[in-house]
Amino acid sequence: MGYRDISTCAKIWKVDSLSREQEVLPGTLLGVIEEYFPGSNVYEIDGKIYSSIIGIPRLDMVRRIVWVEPRTRVQMPSQGSMVYAYVINARDESAFLRIIGSDPRSPIRQSLVGMLHISQARLDPGERSLLDIIRPGDLVYAKILSKSNPYILTLRAPKAGVVLSLCLKCAAFMRYRSGKLSCPRCGFEESRRVSQLYISI
Repeated sequence: MGYRDISTCAKIWKVDSLSREQEVLPGTLLGVIEEYFPGSNVYEIDGKIYSSIIGIPRLDMVRRIVWVEPRTRVQMPSQGSMVYAYVINARDESAFLRIIGSDPRSPIRQSLVGMLHISQARLDPGERSLLDIIRPGDLVYAKILSKSNPYILTLRAPKAGVVLSLCLKCAAFMRYRSGKLSCPRCGFEESRRVSQLYISI
């Protein structure tokens, strides 16, 4: 794959960024971290910044940020909207999630991060840890509190909670029965903050 280094034409793009609509492909070299900070729709390997999508590269020479603007506008989540998100990492007090959008059948391709603190999830004093409410691998339905990526999420909203979960023992899809999640394959049971929208597979 051919790489196109735009670091040498940074001044041109600063002055004429609106008229220079040259499209780049995934894997296009955009610059190095010694010169710019990576923005949205780019990734960094060994100090070099590459485009992760097809789109128009942009440079902010004041903040020293390079990013790629997609040709097709992505419908970004808005403050107050409900979204589905996968739990990537969870600890006692906080969790990181990957937001997939308002409709799990039409996921957002752009990488959107959600952050959840136990203060925005706990409803019962007995829920001492966030791991009592959600677990890594769970698909949850949550509300967005902030305006930009990474997004602050809350489970203190109607219908919010786990909508799909995998068994920790055998990785089968769990079913919700009598207030608990139960594995139809191995019989393992555990508790979660289960949403009314839980998907039984």
